[in-house]
Amino acid sequence: MTEVSPDSGEFLGTIMTSGTQGGTGYLLLSHGDMITAHYHDEDCEGSPADVYDTADADCQAPVISGVAVTGIGVETFTVTWTTDELSTSILTWGDTVPPVNVETDLMMTTDHEIVLEGLSMCTEYFFKVGSTDAAGNTGEDDNMGSYYSVTTLQEIIFLEVNLETNPGWSVEGQWAYGRPTGQGGAYGNPDPAAGYTGDNVLGYNLNGDYPNDMPATLYLTTTPFDCSAATDELTFGFWAWLGVEQSAYDHANVEISVDSGSNWQSLWENSGTLEGGNWEYWEFDIAAVAAGQPDVRIRWGMGPTDGGWTYCGWNIDDIKASYTSFCNVPLLVHDSHVIDDSAGNNDGQINAGETISMPVTLRNNGVDAFDVTGVLTTTNPHVTITENTANYPDIPQSGTGTSLTDYVFTVSEEAVDGEVIPFTIAWSTSNDAMGTTGFNEMVVAPGLIFEAVYVDDSAGDSDGILDPGETARLIVTIQNLGNGTAHDITGVMSSDQPAYITFDDDTAGFPDLESGQSGVSMDPHFTLTIDGSIPDHTMVTFTLNIAAQGYTTSDTFMLEVTTSTFSRRYFWPMDCDPGWTGESNWEFGTPLGNEGDPDAGYTGVAVYGYNLAGDYESDMPETNLTSEAIDCSTLSSVEVRFMRWLGVESSQYDHASFRVSSNGTSWQTVWDHSGATFTDDDWVPMEFDISAVADGQASVYLRWVMGTTDSSLTYCGWNIDDVEIWAEGMGMPPTYTPLPPTRTPVPPTETPVSPTNTQAPPTETPMPTNSPVPTGTPVPPTETPVPPSATHAPTDTPVPTSTPTVQFPTATPTEGPDHIVLDLELSGEMFRAGDDFLLTRRAINPGPQVTLDEWIILDVYSLYFFYPSWSEIPDYTVTTLAPYSDDTVIVLEFAWPEGEFGTVTGLRFWGAFVDPVVMQIVGDYDMVEFGYN
Repeated sequence: MTEVSPDSGEFLGTIMTSGTQGGTGYLLLSHGDMITAHYHDEDCEGSPADVYDTADADCQAPVISGVAVTGIGVETFTVTWTTDELSTSILTWGDTVPPVNVETDLMMTTDHEIVLEGLSMCTEYFFKVGSTDAAGNTGEDDNMGSYYSVTTLQEIIFLEVNLETNPGWSVEGQWAYGRPTGQGGAYGNPDPAAGYTGDNVLGYNLNGDYPNDMPATLYLTTTPFDCSAATDELTFGFWAWLGVEQSAYDHANVEISVDSGSNWQSLWENSGTLEGGNWEYWEFDIAAVAAGQPDVRIRWGMGPTDGGWTYCGWNIDDIKASYTSFCNVPLLVHDSHVIDDSAGNNDGQINAGETISMPVTLRNNGVDAFDVTGVLTTTNPHVTITENTANYPDIPQSGTGTSLTDYVFTVSEEAVDGEVIPFTIAWSTSNDAMGTTGFNEMVVAPGLIFEAVYVDDSAGDSDGILDPGETARLIVTIQNLGNGTAHDITGVMSSDQPAYITFDDDTAGFPDLESGQSGVSMDPHFTLTIDGSIPDHTMVTFTLNIAAQGYTTSDTFMLEVTTSTFSRRYFWPMDCDPGWTGESNWEFGTPLGNEGDPDAGYTGVAVYGYNLAGDYESDMPETNLTSEAIDCSTLSSVEVRFMRWLGVESSQYDHASFRVSSNGTSWQTVWDHSGATFTDDDWVPMEFDISAVADGQASVYLRWVMGTTDSSLTYCGWNIDDVEIWAEGMGMPPTYTPLPPTRTPVPPTETPVSPTNTQAPPTETPMPTNSPVPTGTPVPPTETPVPPSATHAPTDTPVPTSTPTVQFPTATPTEGPDHIVLDLELSGEMFRAGDDFLLTRRAINPGPQVTLDEWIILDVYSLYFFYPSWSEIPDYTVTTLAPYSDDTVIVLEFAWPEGEFGTVTGLRFWGAFVDPVVMQIVGDYDMVEFGYN
């Protein structure tokens, strides 16, 4: 033995051990023997001493058991095993025999785990495991020389969108496709300047933050994608850049639907504040909801929001839905099916009361499938499956096979148009594979409504108006808004004036109409005679009873009987969407009553308006609502009438106008807002003579224009209802042109939200008050103000990793004011020679950017000195307050001068922001008082 170092008292030595050989240089022992070491020190600090130590002999390798494979994925799997003693972990693996790659974990444990990643899809890997104990004994398990094996899974992608092009998904409000501009970040961080990959994203307001006071959630919704082949390991993922205030104030969420969007389940909603600032991958396990479902939709929600802080909102890129499956088994999914309703009306659609035969074709995404059987089921209570089992031919890998016999089902008479029928086929094969696949069908029926009527009074005075004593034909157009084709359509007409109106022919046929089609009544149409004694200017309500194969309904319309040749020729009451072309935030629907808007139409609930949820935007270009082409070829003295509810800033800054065109290219302005700011508080009738443009013209267009606007105050903008064309008749038109639609069974949808209006300025003006006469002469300031200091910003909040199970931050921001505030602060109240004199102005703007006049006045007992010149000539600065900002500037900074000035109190500084148009104070003004001695 050798002492490790002089006088250390520590000795080190080695000896060979053996289970068979003893003698000099060898230690004969067996596994488990106790080895005792004895050291005698003759002189240990002047006295002899003995030291003993023991150890157990370890001659056996760790015993390995429980080798298992878990976490098998497309590019990964995990190998686990146990040992009977503490030892290291060694995994030898590869895609060949023998495997050559080695992964080692030196941690001593009895529970072993090694994870392999970055592997190839659908590849068989071989491996053995080993462990080495502290004595250097190594044990191995290679499955008796055969090696263990595992095959990675395959990934089947249902949806993959990289946003190189617009996917055409449904958007509401300010959801948009395009390149983000890197703006926003009033709080938190701004939007990105590009996508995670490439330029484009889908985001909420690509030009900055989401707005305040969003009253409801506005959604981006995918088109449906088919997950019917998935069983488990079904995930939905995307890259997100999101800034949103905590859920006590603002909201963002992700939801999923599997029933055509009728019901939605939450996948995620915010709790704490998210600051944005980087791209993060979000992934959700949607197997429990979406596996086996043929109609899966995802939507992202923005809002509602409060009136305080705003953040950059959603930015989304690289969306994918996929699942994993084994590579060495059959995998059958729905490919197609045929609706055979030859026992019914034979139109290839499912109608109430029909019996349907349905062959189904399956596609094989796995290995060859033999002796395939499928069993059909549905959860729809109005569908009864009478033949639910079918055999299939053998289906090769990547091939298809159609059921050898048809599935058969009947549909109850109680089933209604649009009712979804979810079908599921449970399949099995002779090679012990089984699974399910699904698809949806729909019960369809017509939905017929009155669309338009044309008065053919060529047997009378040919003015297109019903007159007392006249015989005329009513040529009626109907529209099919249902999902099913309407066959064998007839209409029977009556009126609410039977004493004056006699129908010579009250019945007419119509052509078959597919979903969405319109059709005109067939000759001889509806013929009537009007009694000459009917009072002039009688409004007659006509009822049209409509019958089609397996379907009946009724609808009404109104016509005026009058001797006048000047009459209403077209009418858009906005009971339904007339289908006009609206740019940007022009929309048809119900106004929400925000920021000066009405909460309904002049008649009914719906209007056409610019941002039905609030104000128009700052810095917007001209944005148009344009009607369809209106045939005025047989009209003269044409007038347009409509009801208006409009709010717009002074025409020096913002603009609204109404224009007409006879070709859709060149436009004449009929009305243009001029003068001061105004906001309608009720509906206002508008009437314009457009005969110079419209008389005798076959394609007349109406256009309402919102914009341009400046960067400051905004108002509610246009709301339009009950648009009418009045004119004289001058002959019959060459063809029968349907009038605009007057109703639709679809209710108006909620309208997107945009930023709210700036706080309305108060009308009161603060006036300095007189103060006691001082005992000395005041010294007005002579220093030049220091430039503004940097804008204050909230502190950063950590951004979480965005997975569905993550816990997001819960930091609570302080709620700010809901209106513009100006705050003056002084460094003291009484100043002496040498004191630091500091006057600062703080401005808080909780809304969009606004430009105002900033007044700061020194009041010396009714003598006023105006910043920044500090002269007695009125002076001010023009200040632009950034959106949702809080900043402080230094107005005055100097050392109070030496000298004998006596004692002065009651000096004041006043500060206010003023609207330069109406010359009224905006938000809160302030005053600070000081003196010196």
